[in-house]
Amino acid sequence: MQTCKQDLRDQGFCVVRNRFDRPTLEKVGSLCDVALESATEKHRAMFKAQGSLIDVLDFPDFAEIIAHPVVIALLDELGLPGAVFCSGSVFSKPPGAPSLHWHQDWWGWDDVGSYTDRIGQVNVMTYLSETSPANGCLRVIPGSHRRHHPIHDRLPTDHQAMARVDDPDHPLYRSCDGEHAVPVRVGDIVVADTRLLHSTYANGSGEHRTMLSLCYNPNYAALPAEMRARIETIFRRDWGNGSSGLALAQWPEVQRKRIESLIPPGADGTVPLGFNFSPRPELLAKSI
Repeated sequence: MQTCKQDLRDQGFCVVRNRFDRPTLEKVGSLCDVALESATEKHRAMFKAQGSLIDVLDFPDFAEIIAHPVVIALLDELGLPGAVFCSGSVFSKPPGAPSLHWHQDWWGWDDVGSYTDRIGQVNVMTYLSETSPANGCLRVIPGSHRRHHPIHDRLPTDHQAMARVDDPDHPLYRSCDGEHAVPVRVGDIVVADTRLLHSTYANGSGEHRTMLSLCYNPNYAALPAEMRARIETIFRRDWGNGSSGLALAQWPEVQRKRIESLIPPGADGTVPLGFNFSPRPELLAKSI
């Protein structure tokens, strides 16, 4: 585990094997299957590159996995205690799905701490399919959570167009210098710093490639108030025009209580940090 902890800090990601038992993996699979039943043709077209982007907070039964002792213990072992849950999605890349564009998911680049070794958010990705470059596995640029890479200079501004693959010849769908494939086995967990540049290969197989991604903000109490306020709005899915999806108040009480300790309390009276998905290249290190 020490190696995984170091990899996360230095490379921006790590692969953890054999954490969930078989019944839990089967539970995760069944929850994802139920969620994927909601993926309409319109939804699939909107997220052609990802395959799907199903919000887990619309399905209260995911509470069992969000707050699963294995996940919480893993975060602690990786030096990421005191975490809250922010958001989560089910991704299922169907046969023939194209590559996902290069991007990073961190939204807090207006805070100077984002250019330090502080990890503001991680993705905990549980794979339900064996993956390889042939069926659309994850690919990353190790170290790009802290170091400048040429892709930082051409990050997309229209993520919706990239998700729809309006321009399949766009260079951000292609392989690039320094990329590293991350093939995994069923049940493997990839933990990634949200600042890490990543994408996926196209799925050239005849099978769906499914993964559950859950986002946590470690050491939440120590984060700046503006950032805590923004995390709370993300959890509520308040994008400026009211919340969308199933509200937590509509969850059955048993599921609400499961994640109670992981709900971000926000910062009363504090204006949330603005969304900024584009780091300032001059503030990223040239080397670490």
